[in-house]
Amino acid sequence: MQENRNSADLLPQQSASSNSVSSHLGFDRSNVPTVRQMSTWMTSSPFYDIYIYLPNSPNRHNDPILSSINGPRWVSSVEAQGWGIAPIWFGLQSTCVNSTTGISQYISNTPSTASTQGAAQADSAVTQDTLLGIIGGIIYLNIENYQTGGACSAAMQAYVDGFVSEIGVYKGYNAGVYANPAPINSDISQVSPAPGAIWIANANNQVAIWNQGIPDYMSTNSSMFWPNGQRMHQFIIDPTGAINATWGGTGLGIDYDIDNGPVVNANQGVKIASSYTYNSVSYPGAAVTFLYAINDVWDASLINGPGLVGQIVGEWDDTAGNEHGFLSDGLVGYTTIDFPAATFGTAAIGVNNVGQIVGAWANSTLHGFLLSNGTCTSIDYPGAQGTVATGINDAGQIVGYYYGGEDESGQSGFLYYGSNFYQVNYPGALSTAAWGINGGGTIIGSYSDQNNNTYAFVEYAQPPNWSGTYTTIVSQDAYGYGINNNSQETGALVTSAQTEGFLLSNGVLITLFPYMGGDTVAYSTNDFEQTLGSDFLAVPQ
Repeated sequence: MQENRNSADLLPQQSASSNSVSSHLGFDRSNVPTVRQMSTWMTSSPFYDIYIYLPNSPNRHNDPILSSINGPRWVSSVEAQGWGIAPIWFGLQSTCVNSTTGISQYISNTPSTASTQGAAQADSAVTQDTLLGIIGGIIYLNIENYQTGGACSAAMQAYVDGFVSEIGVYKGYNAGVYANPAPINSDISQVSPAPGAIWIANANNQVAIWNQGIPDYMSTNSSMFWPNGQRMHQFIIDPTGAINATWGGTGLGIDYDIDNGPVVNANQGVKIASSYTYNSVSYPGAAVTFLYAINDVWDASLINGPGLVGQIVGEWDDTAGNEHGFLSDGLVGYTTIDFPAATFGTAAIGVNNVGQIVGAWANSTLHGFLLSNGTCTSIDYPGAQGTVATGINDAGQIVGYYYGGEDESGQSGFLYYGSNFYQVNYPGALSTAAWGINGGGTIIGSYSDQNNNTYAFVEYAQPPNWSGTYTTIVSQDAYGYGINNNSQETGALVTSAQTEGFLLSNGVLITLFPYMGGDTVAYSTNDFEQTLGSDFLAVPQ
């Protein structure tokens, strides 16, 4: 079944700022795609940002498009399509670099010389950026992995310091750094002034910016380690360049990135597909099935093209009325999840791309749980009468809610991370429930005011105490349930006539889900906009 989407006339909107934070998926590759390929991917892929290697850098070949007379036209064309751009300067590399393939120009092991080299490389990077028509914004310095310590660490610190300081001389420019966790911890984090952003090279398939091998913050200086819209993470690296993603019939070999940091021409708009195909999903033999969350994984790998569906978790009731959680893999295999100590049922409510599942189980009281690597662990907010875990991201950050009485009055939200609980309570609200969290740490949920009106909200949680700005995203009776890594939010609008599931992008309504003409709730959407209602899966076409 297909239905046309609402607001189909909305187009991607460009930010007025030349350099602002993008909270989306991005990709990088050895050479940029053609303008036509970029146009196809803008309309059909989940990506919003592209990383590009600036021409005429040491130790790197020239991109055939960017180094030609068509380079500036390529940049202006893809910016007009709505793409955010993250320029990269490959530059000199450490004499302790792990792989010398293609490397012939090195950073001096004399710190004063290394600093001068860094400044000269910054000048060259700005020149090449300008020649492409990019005036101002971020430039990421590429540091290939190397053995830290001794002279190599001292030289790297001086080199990065020279680059960052010199970039700062140019009005409107800012420097970021691409590096592996070990060099970031030992050397890049020691530079002052610090780079404005960090791009973490950590190929672990985790679509998250936190818990990536570097501290989330420094206890002695909470502004260190890039805690506030300053992180990118390269989570899949394609070493061969072979095609590993196909969208709109166009296949490319790419590295995958999650962005929560500055890019040029950051896209704050939305992508609009023309229609959805609706699918009914039921656990085999169940009396009733409830669907709660969907991730990005198909057959143990990340979805990389159309026709693939993420893993789904939910609840199924048997004919005797017993409640069980489940995991569905590709709508083919189904696995029942029962918490070992449960006597009154189990529900699987959230799932990440690492295979971790959260939910609730009941005996005489209600408890949250985490299922990880085959082991179930109960989650109970201290002193609470009941706890429910509702969402988990790839960093292992868990959200949910708890309550103090036998009914659910006084309900409060929480974030559970690193064995610690943090409050998630909308300011001035009577009650709050946190339901979802994406890889950037943005939380979605619902709160009720003193008049018992319910609203959907997001919170941009940040270290060290994982609190942040709260924003109401739907100012009427509404519930917020899911948020993906492209800042698309799901939930339900409640009117006197009916309840309708919704999908927003950065707070802008994309569509309502009128499935089968009845009441609907949209609980979750993955990074490919595959959206779950309580009893349906909607796949964009």
